[in-house]
Amino acid sequence: MMMISVAILIGLTGALSPATAMTWEATPVPASAEGSAQAQEMRAINRSLQEIVSLLKDQARRQQTDLLMKRMETYHRALAAQEQELRRATSDRNSLTQELRGITARIEQISAESDIEKPGESRLPKEAMAQFRAEMDLQERLLKERLAVADQAILDLENDVARRRKEIAVWEEMVDTQLGLR
Repeated sequence: MMMISVAILIGLTGALSPATAMTWEATPVPASAEGSAQAQEMRAINRSLQEIVSLLKDQARRQQTDLLMKRMETYHRALAAQEQELRRATSDRNSLTQELRGITARIEQISAESDIEKPGESRLPKEAMAQFRAEMDLQERLLKERLAVADQAILDLENDVARRRKEIAVWEEMVDTQLGLR
């Protein structure tokens, strides 16, 4: 007579991976041994193994769900960092825009003042004005270049944020499906 304890069965099935457990099926009891004690023991073993397989399947589903949840958390953290970077880049661009407006206003003011002669006021020599104007034009050009770089960086960040949000939506849908919510 074959006596296998539940502890031994659990020890043996502990070596089964959840993937193996997913494909395991109960072995049918041969018809010739239907009424014997051995057949009853085989049925008991099969029931025990079916319960173990069911538990392993549940464990595998929980592990998959946990993994999906961890991935979502990682993606959410990355999204938060990207959104923060986008806010910083937008703030930097706004500062550059304000600075460019100030330089443009000074250039316009210098141009207007150099065209108007006011009696009794001392004016800068024309060479100094021309040099000052050239410096202001250079600053304006450099600021416009920096703004173009900032605009491209913002566009790239906006695209990355949008892509990350779509990825998160896919992960959330997978979790919902795994949990049976969809």
